[in-house]
Amino acid sequence: MKFSGSRLACRRFFGQESGHESKSFIRRPGQSYNHIDPASITRAGDRRTFNSALDYRSPQTSSTGKSYQSVESQFQVNCRMKMARIVHMTYYSGPMLTGSVVERQGMLYDWMEVDPTSPVHRLVQ
Repeated sequence: MKFSGSRLACRRFFGQESGHESKSFIRRPGQSYNHIDPASITRAGDRRTFNSALDYRSPQTSSTGKSYQSVESQFQVNCRMKMARIVHMTYYSGPMLTGSVVERQGMLYDWMEVDPTSPVHRLVQ
């Protein structure tokens, strides 16, 4: 995957935990929204950790065949290396992290370059 962002923009977004408005990015118009919780941002050197909610307009099917409509994820971004990873994901049956927990997954990926089409890329560009 490619990453075409700057370290300065990463610091601007993740630099101060307070004072940020709620961020909401349209990932696929009419299909899903990705919401970032600025209050969840923590810092450790060049690394930032934050929570995200991905909300689908219609139910999706997981790789294990289970139906879900929203996903809560914890991301880590390394601003210096311009890389990210998903620490864990929790799938919910309803929209906006409601309903029952359908599935949980932990440490899905090792560090990788941020896909320029992903909502995370908008945070670090």
